[in-house]
Amino acid sequence: MATANLIANVNRGLERIENYIKGVGTLLQNPFNILDGIRGSLNTIWVTLQNITAEHDQYQNLLNDTNGWVNNYRNQLNDSRNQNLRLQRLLDESQVQVERTMRERDNAQGERNLAILAYNNEKKKSRCWYFSYQDKDRHV
Repeated sequence: MATANLIANVNRGLERIENYIKGVGTLLQNPFNILDGIRGSLNTIWVTLQNITAEHDQYQNLLNDTNGWVNNYRNQLNDSRNQNLRLQRLLDESQVQVERTMRERDNAQGERNLAILAYNNEKKKSRCWYFSYQDKDRHV
């Protein structure tokens, strides 16, 4: 609002000088004082505009920095998501491999148990055969 008042003061001063030049209205004792006041108001307006421009530039820089951070964080999030997907795929593949290995182990244990059973059965048969053979020798 202060700038608006300064502009109104400049406008009033210019009207007073214009009326002085036209010879209309009250006579001015020293129109140069009014011109100096106008210059002072214009300089104040100029400095205010420079400050506004500098502040605008600062806010623009902050906005640019913030946008840069947002883009950086967005890229990091996308990278994390992609890495998470890769790790999830590796985990899924590992789980499949574990299940396959467990099935192979179970199959191998089953085959081992069958082999032990077959061995024990053969061992029993051979003992039975051996003892029945000895019994034949004793009776003869």
